[in-house]
Amino acid sequence: MRTLKRKSTWAIRLILANGAAANGIVSDHPMRPLDVAASAGSNEIVELLLENKAVIGRVGNGKRSALSWAASRNQLDTVRLLLSRGADIDPIEPGGSTPLLSAVMEEQIEMVVLLKAGAKVDVQDDEARTP
Repeated sequence: MRTLKRKSTWAIRLILANGAAANGIVSDHPMRPLDVAASAGSNEIVELLLENKAVIGRVGNGKRSALSWAASRNQLDTVRLLLSRGADIDPIEPGGSTPLLSAVMEEQIEMVVLLKAGAKVDVQDDEARTP
């Protein structure tokens, strides 16, 4: 995961070329590679993982989608990239949260792009919170 956090594209290419799965989950880490790249705004790595069959809508052990991680970390370009590649704008995650609610809870105001893309504003989480 350090390689992903450092945005080492060449190292990710090498790891994938040697058989690593783009959807791999490291047992002691709650996030999938796509989640880590999305939360860090590493668009080149996000693209690389998607080209290598990373599943865009899967929720990892971190209980959030890549879109939700990107939205909560204010990674606007990554949110746009994931939406352009078919990410579900309103996946219901454990606890009933959505990427828009995650962004609002983290006070990421720039994520109104999710509203413009059609995110639902009336979805309640398990605590009856809405965006």
